[in-house]
Amino acid sequence: MPLPSGRVGIVAESLPGADGLRHHAGLFWIAANQADVVVGLDESGRQAVRAGEFLGIADDDSPLGLLFPASE
Repeated sequence: MPLPSGRVGIVAESLPGADGLRHHAGLFWIAANQADVVVGLDESGRQAVRAGEFLGIADDDSPLGLLFPASE
C-alpha cells in the first residue's frame, strides 16, 4: 500500500510495550506500557519528554501514578 509521505521506518527502539503512536507538537508520543510511562520523542528518535511513572499501590489498592498506560 503506497503511503502519502513515503516509506515507513523505525522511529525508536527499546520502548518496552510500546502501544500507540501520536504525532503532536513536533513530537512522537508513545505509551510504553511495560515501563509505565508515556514518552515524547523528537523526530530523530531521542527522548524529549518523559511523563508519568508508577509510584506504587495506595492503601485502597489503587495505583499511584501510571500503571500500564495504553492507547485507545
